[in-house]
Formats: sequence, structure tokens, C-alpha cells
Amino acid sequence: MLNAYGLASGMTAGFNPNPTSSTSTLILIAGAASPPGTYPITIQGASGSLNANTTLVLSVTATGPFVSFSPTALTWGKVKVGKKSVAETVTVQNSGVATLDVSSISTTGDFAREAGPKKTDCGNTLAVGASCTVRVTFSPTQKGLRAGSLIFTDNAPASPQSVPLSGTGR
Repeated sequence: MLNAYGLASGMTAGFNPNPTSSTSTLILIAGAASPPGTYPITIQGASGSLNANTTLVLSVTATGPFVSFSPTALTWGKVKVGKKSVAETVTVQNSGVATLDVSSISTTGDFAREAGPKKTDCGNTLAVGASCTVRVTFSPTQKGLRAGSLIFTDNAPASPQSVPLSGTGR
């Protein structure tokens, strides 16, 4: 039996045939959500008590804009119902090879986008290699766990992208 390990998010691997008695073809697919970069992929073959590994290096190159977020989720602690939290920040980066055209940035649930310093706010475009920040606040309307999303609609693959948001109303 053949297996592949070390795949990044959005990547898949398949072998044809699997299991095999002599040779097999490895098919690697980097999907629209696969981040550009270099990935060591370990191929493992096992048959009974026999095991063998080999490693190859896969380079994924963007063909257009590619959006990444840091952090990939935001969580607030307990906030009194009807009050607004301190803003938390998400950094947005275009690590692709083309300008990112942002058509909208929105929130869902008990969360809102807050204006920040103009030099860091995300505008309508984000140049290759550039980053910007989005500030988000939490204003619970009820007690208990509240969930929402920060949603980016743009010209990157897999648009719209979202960052999960959560907090607790008290």
C-alpha cells in the first residue's frame, strides 16, 4: 500500500494503481486553497513487514493573487451583552503573483469591522507581497457562545474566504 504525507491544506495525493505489484503513478493536486510554497512530501510503501520511504519536494506556485490570514481565527472572552469589545486584528497578505482586487469585506453575527489607521486598512486592492489589517469588534446581543465570520470577497481562488469569529456574551 502506498501513502503520501506532508501535504499542505487543499492538496490531495493519489496512486494508480494502489496497491501495486511493481510500479504506480503518483498524482498530486494542489487546489485553489493550497498556499504557495515548497513542501517535502514523504511517500511510504508498505507490504507485509516490508516498509520503505522516499521524499520528494513539491513546489506550489501561485498563478494569480493568493490570500492568507493571520491569525486564521479570532476568539474573544466574555463580553457584557450590549457592550463593545476591544478590537482584535486580522492581517491579510497577498502572497500570490498578481494584484488582489477586494470587492467586499464584511462580518456576520455579533461582530463588526472597525476603522483603523489608514496606513494599515485594507482598501480595494492589495499589491503582490503586501499586507493590510482589518480590525474587528464583538458586541454580543445575547448571553452564551456567539459565532460569526469575517468574509473577504475578491479575485483570488476560493473566494470568498472567511475567518471564523467567536466570543461569549455575559
